[in-house]
Amino acid sequence: MKKHQKENQELNLTGGHPVFSGSLAAGIDWQLVKFNATGRYFCFEELNAQRPNDSFTTVSELYLTDENGKDIPGNKWKVLYADSEELDGDDGKAENVFDLQNTTVGHMQWQSASPKHPHHLVIDMVGVYKIGSLKYLPRQDSPNGRVKDFNLYFGQTLFKVL
Repeated sequence: MKKHQKENQELNLTGGHPVFSGSLAAGIDWQLVKFNATGRYFCFEELNAQRPNDSFTTVSELYLTDENGKDIPGNKWKVLYADSEELDGDDGKAENVFDLQNTTVGHMQWQSASPKHPHHLVIDMVGVYKIGSLKYLPRQDSPNGRVKDFNLYFGQTLFKVL
């Protein structure tokens, strides 16, 4: 598996402002966050986990909807950057967050390293969309790493990855 971060590569959100900042509820149910944005690229910034001692986060599924509530197809999406992915201890690759499988998870690194929050995932939607909401499904098989607080960034130009 290929990591979505090169050695010493970092995401620079300087000058960017979150389109939405919020908190997700604990539990295993789908959650819907409504907002309005336009963009081709989005960054899901995970600020912390539900369990205070978890330095990693996990996501089962992330979907976006358009302004009418219709799902934006993720079959062409590409992960451009993930600051951390667990590829040794389990299949925690970033693409798992939009693979339409609620049994897989995008998992931040935990086995050989445990980077601290915040964690970032940047996705190219391969088209400009008017976005109306985010659908989030937490990890289903364990409370480990479920996201609590987050920011969403959207843009029509690529986020600067140093």
